[in-house]
Amino acid sequence: MTLLPPPAVIARLGDTRALVAEITTSGPARAVLDRPQEFAALADVIRNHPPKCANDPRFTRDRVSADDAAEMSALCTRCPARTACHAYADAADMTTGYWAGHDYSEETNR
Repeated sequence: MTLLPPPAVIARLGDTRALVAEITTSGPARAVLDRPQEFAALADVIRNHPPKCANDPRFTRDRVSADDAAEMSALCTRCPARTACHAYADAADMTTGYWAGHDYSEETNR
């Protein structure tokens, strides 16, 4: 299963309440519901500073090439949401996606 990063989710749904209303309480949705403070902090930053990952499908892939990872990491390095993104991904114990310059896929982190 592929989890959209919060920027893509918010861009698609527009607001956190819509996200919570539309999702279930299992799997990736549980991460949002279990970590509302971290998600809210990230959502606040990206509303004012839309990140480059928002519409980039590489950030939600289960695997990325070394070249893509290097480019994605460079994008994250310059992103104003990086700190909040990293805090959310760690707090939510992400197991998929590319967050704050790090690959969180289960396969990579085994």
